[in-house]
Amino acid sequence: MIRLTAVFRQASARWWYEWTAVLPLALVWFICQLLVLPGPPATAVLYALMRQSSDNQWWNGRDAWQAAKQLFWPAWKWALVNGLVVGLALFNLFTYWDTPGLFWTALRLVWLLVLTTWLGLNLVYWPFWLAQTDHSMRNTYANCGRFLLLNPLAALGITAVSALVLFVSVTTILPFVLGSMAWVALVGVTAVQHSLLRRDA
Repeated sequence: MIRLTAVFRQASARWWYEWTAVLPLALVWFICQLLVLPGPPATAVLYALMRQSSDNQWWNGRDAWQAAKQLFWPAWKWALVNGLVVGLALFNLFTYWDTPGLFWTALRLVWLLVLTTWLGLNLVYWPFWLAQTDHSMRNTYANCGRFLLLNPLAALGITAVSALVLFVSVTTILPFVLGSMAWVALVGVTAVQHSLLRRDA
């Protein structure tokens, strides 16, 4: 099982070291989310560049553009699946949130669990996609699922902390623009790298 503290420490150190490069990247990523169409590819590119940073490889605008061209359609396929799953879960939660009864309470807990698990899977989706030769969505999510099963406590901690960081960032806006998503991407990348190293050891 990977060590949660080691993941956070390494990701945070790299994020701080690369601050001057992360800031403009984070601003571009934020603008892409507002424009919607380049939003999912921008997220994939962010993960790709943070993976290079984690590997001590320098990157520039040309690397970002090449990654954007390569990842545009895979990112949108990923986004459509995410929209379906998250949309269905949120619809059920909001529709039946006030419905009384033990059955509906249990169902709400199930949908909350689905959302939490789905977030955990997607925090490591792109690190696995980038690390493997088989880039199919089925294979990627299978690897993500194995990661969660092999590292349940660490995965729960990563998901909880990342969700909290994103929630605070969305509600306060400024940290969102200033690189919190890059930190989350680095956490996902670092966690997958630690997992793969332990597997190969």
